[in-house]
Amino acid sequence: MFCRQRECKWVGCLLWVFTALLGVLLVIQIPLVLFLSLHRDLMIPAPWVEKAINHRIGDLYKVSVGAANLNEDGTIELEDLQIRNFNGREIARAESIQVDFYLPSIVFGIFNPEQFKAKNVELFDLREPLGISESVLTLEALNIIREDNTWRLDDARIYWEEGLEISASGALPKSIRKIESDEIVDAEDPLPPILEKIYRLESELQRLKNPFLSIRLSATEDAKTLAHLSLSADRVELPFGARLEKEVRLTSSMTVSQNFLKLGPIQLRSEKAYYGEDATLSNPNLRLDPPGTLSSAAFIAGADIRLSAAEISNDYVNLENPTLSIDMGLGFTATLSGQTSLYGSPFALGGTVNLLRRSGTLRATGTLPIDAAIKHPAVPALAREHHIAFDQGVYLDLRTSFQKGELIPETIQYHAETEAFDIMGFTGIYAEADGNILPRDLVLEVDDLSVQKEKYHLQGTYRHDFISNEFEFTIKGGFLPMDISGWMRDWWDTVWKDFEFYEIPYADLAIIGDWDHHDEREIFGGLRFRNILLKEMHVDRGYARLRNLPYLFELLDLHAYRPEGMASGYYAVLLDMETREVYSREYDLKTSMDFDKIAPLFGESLEDHFAQFKLIGAPDLKIQGTLYPPIEGKDSPGDYLKVDASTDQPLTFRDIQLEYLELSAVFSIDTLRLDPVTFGLGGGTGRGWIVNRPDSAAQGRNSIQLTFTDGIPAHVVDAVPQLKKTVGDRIDHGKDQDPEDHKLDFSIEFSGDLESPESLIGAGEFNLITPNLANVRLLGILSRISEELPLPVTLGSFQFESASSTFLLNRGLVEFPNLTLKSPSSQLISSGIYEMAKKSIDFNAQMQLLGSVKFPILAQIGMLLKPFGRVFEFRIWGELDDLDWRLYLDPRSW
Repeated sequence: MFCRQRECKWVGCLLWVFTALLGVLLVIQIPLVLFLSLHRDLMIPAPWVEKAINHRIGDLYKVSVGAANLNEDGTIELEDLQIRNFNGREIARAESIQVDFYLPSIVFGIFNPEQFKAKNVELFDLREPLGISESVLTLEALNIIREDNTWRLDDARIYWEEGLEISASGALPKSIRKIESDEIVDAEDPLPPILEKIYRLESELQRLKNPFLSIRLSATEDAKTLAHLSLSADRVELPFGARLEKEVRLTSSMTVSQNFLKLGPIQLRSEKAYYGEDATLSNPNLRLDPPGTLSSAAFIAGADIRLSAAEISNDYVNLENPTLSIDMGLGFTATLSGQTSLYGSPFALGGTVNLLRRSGTLRATGTLPIDAAIKHPAVPALAREHHIAFDQGVYLDLRTSFQKGELIPETIQYHAETEAFDIMGFTGIYAEADGNILPRDLVLEVDDLSVQKEKYHLQGTYRHDFISNEFEFTIKGGFLPMDISGWMRDWWDTVWKDFEFYEIPYADLAIIGDWDHHDEREIFGGLRFRNILLKEMHVDRGYARLRNLPYLFELLDLHAYRPEGMASGYYAVLLDMETREVYSREYDLKTSMDFDKIAPLFGESLEDHFAQFKLIGAPDLKIQGTLYPPIEGKDSPGDYLKVDASTDQPLTFRDIQLEYLELSAVFSIDTLRLDPVTFGLGGGTGRGWIVNRPDSAAQGRNSIQLTFTDGIPAHVVDAVPQLKKTVGDRIDHGKDQDPEDHKLDFSIEFSGDLESPESLIGAGEFNLITPNLANVRLLGILSRISEELPLPVTLGSFQFESASSTFLLNRGLVEFPNLTLKSPSSQLISSGIYEMAKKSIDFNAQMQLLGSVKFPILAQIGMLLKPFGRVFEFRIWGELDDLDWRLYLDPRSW
């Protein structure tokens, strides 16, 4: 590359200098014949030689000779030879020049040199100021010998002041009549352009460290001269920041004939090659086959170039055994083809390069083994730690363009395809993508991502900045939240683990964050879903906007449609900044839903409270508040959740049929308080409050205060399964029941555990009006007693129509201090207890007659005992299924 014709005119300069010196010898040919006959060294007057030479070369240059001698062996030697231009500037100097002539020819005036020697010939730099002589190159030794009508260069040693040493030997061409060139040379003074070429080559030599050029010449059978060139150096600086180091060697050959000079293949190799600080080539080998002559255009146009190396690498790419074939075309456009190996996988190379514009396009195709590429230092450390697998690697089609010889392009376009893959739990059976790689910015862009999973398909985009490790991932299409669990913290599983998707939801999401830091990830977008199950609660369809900020997950504008109605509102999960566990759950929802189905949505603590109500139905609910799951070793604010429920439709509470319900509930500090509670039961209205506490509460798990009025007894019995089972067939179910004759009022307040009645403590009262009370189980025994009285009457006069009493609850013991039963003719006043565990009673009662007894004698007796008269007293005790009684008659009452 440094021996092109335009940089090697120094050869012509030397020939011109030698021709001028040879002319010196020719002008003194006759005197030489005389001196040769003396057989001794003779001195030739230097002025004669100078005058002869200067007359021959003209006025442009002047030659001075220090001494001229004719040696006894017939050689002529000139010493201290100088050449100056018309300004007196020294151009060249030679320590000695010696020519050996063929003696018989000199006698006839024919000077045929047989040998030519030169020693320490210097060429000076004309760019230096006048009076300063700076050597450009030095011909330390030259020995040219004629053999069989040809010249042989026996020894030539040239030293360039910039450090280049040249050694040449071999057969010289007879003549070179024409050398093709792109430049015009002045025929009158060829020296200046020749020196300009030398200066230009001198600047190029500054790129070489310790260069050595070896030239070996030989003759071919067709009378041509073949020159073998070998240039070696420790270091070579190339254009565009490239350099070669260690054992740099350039070899070539040159064929010389009478009318042309043709350069042969050029071979360049070294141990290392560098492009700036970015790329390194190991054992690069470049072969160039120039098709033309030494002219620049012919040298390049149509050239065939082959490049190979053991490895090309930089901080981000390592290409193994690359080979490249370059075919030059018209317009200095090169067509490239070749192959390389990346992580042991072959890649085909191709493209075009315009040498004039130093621009081009490149393409590479092959399959990248991800298991090896994932170990690349540019890949985030976290990605190397997680499970990333591609069964067959990723097929890549890479395309790029470059300008001004830049090794690292601005953008690399690609198309990628892969089959079965698993990226931290996100799996697929096929994926393809188109996008860009920005090598200078270390950015990967996936503009059109298509993923086919086993049950659904999704599309999206991806962008990753490998400097900051920030990424952006957009998804459109089918999506299961658990598919990206590997990309999120454990709390993500906590949010979604209770969902069962029977149809694939549709998502339009953007995930933004830092690859190395899960907590810095943000998610925005929307979800549309159908046929899902949330903790055994079925949702037909719905949609929501999703937002996930660091430490905060939100579902906004949530709409879920169920058979009972629509649920809408807001749901959020806040993480603890230290433990990354769920710190709180925030609710703001409106819905119509069964209590037993919605209870699991609020966690175990509240689920237990709601489960006690066993409310079956779908009241309208408004739920607002925040719950704080327990975090080990941390205190959290108390829970606060408010639930407003109302419905005018029938529903069931602990198997009791309610006609309507309205309540306001507050859950705080693990306690649920329903206050107020309003409900309809059996045509009556109930009001009050209910409190549910933890099992460890001193006052018991439950506290209740209720007041019920205007209930119709038959309807109440029908609404309460336990009552309907025991007394349902003994209660008057007439269609037209006058509220004045059919009425139930009661109030009660107690604390304890509803699941364990023996634990209850409290008080209450009731007032019941209905016909045929004697049919009731406990009251029926009173009828049997009256039937066995030793009185000539029947029970018809003692049909009880009302009952009232206060009562006390005392841990399994119910006390009735003033139970009163009334009939039109009598009343029963009693007191007693009921033991829940034994299902036994112990009552003392007295029967009193009123003034309306139908039997004449008793009526008269009753009148005498006004206002009340005790007819008899009795006691009832024992288990309900086997009661005992004893009657006490009071004769004084007759």
